[in-house]
Amino acid sequence: MVFAVLMTCYNRVDTTLECLQHLFASKLPDGVSFDVWLNDDASPDGTGTIVNNEFPNVNVIHGSGRDYWCGGMRRAWDVASRHFNYDGYLWLNDDTWLMDDAFESLLSAPSPSAVVVGAVCNRTHDKMTYGGQIAGKLVVPNGSYQSVESGYGNVVWVPRMAFDVLGNFDKHWTHAIGDVDYTRTVVKKGIPLLTTDRFVASCDYTIRPVPWTD
Repeated sequence: MVFAVLMTCYNRVDTTLECLQHLFASKLPDGVSFDVWLNDDASPDGTGTIVNNEFPNVNVIHGSGRDYWCGGMRRAWDVASRHFNYDGYLWLNDDTWLMDDAFESLLSAPSPSAVVVGAVCNRTHDKMTYGGQIAGKLVVPNGSYQSVESGYGNVVWVPRMAFDVLGNFDKHWTHAIGDVDYTRTVVKKGIPLLTTDRFVASCDYTIRPVPWTD
């Protein structure tokens, strides 16, 4: 199986590099590999160039400078899906650190067509920050895959079977909301939407301005 990791970034090169370091350190099941597609939204700090120097195998896409999160992810997804017929796609925020065994959980859902929302905790691993939701409340992992109604896009697995039905992010969304809207559409289309059986990544919750608006 070969899948694509989809990322977008803007002007926080150290954060992006840290994310990539954790991604490449994560263990993969036998016979599984991935390509990384990173949309650099014209970062003034030269994120794309620095990433290519540190990780030459990352495919850097040059954004418009006005892509923002959803637009950047949509661009990365469009380019990746045109490049190769991948077996699936992983959304990954560039401030989210995958754990060593993340793929064991993300790729092992009981339904092969399921979209899987990764449960995310803070850096000290003592509080849930992002993941799947029911009635607007985060669903804490309990050792089993649980059905959810929506989810945040920090780390989400979309298998090809689901992508063939759902396609890319809705062009209506530029920055926020696109991830939650997409996961809600998963449920509307009758595709299983699950949250992982365990925490698979860390990312501190913050209300500071997103990098595009700093």
